[in-house]
Amino acid sequence: MIVESYYVSHKKLIEIVEFEISEIESELLPYSELIKKCKNREPELIEKTTIASILHSFYTGIENIIVTIVKYYDNTIVSGKNWHKKVIIIFYELVEK
Repeated sequence: MIVESYYVSHKKLIEIVEFEISEIESELLPYSELIKKCKNREPELIEKTTIASILHSFYTGIENIIVTIVKYYDNTIVSGKNWHKKVIIIFYELVEK
């Protein structure tokens, strides 16, 4: 595991998190009708594909927020193989403190 030192200011942390939240919201908004429709019936293949893409974008936004929080509180950037898993573990440990 490669861990690099990194500093993010409190102001920058807030800016990045707010930006990611607005990106998530803007990604979901155009598909709100599709999401509502698919709550009441089995989605068709193209709808499933679209929803999978939306879910991926949502997860990526959440992951970006977690990475930013880890940078701020742990002063590290996790890289290398399995970095996704490692950043979640570090985030969990930070929350447990």
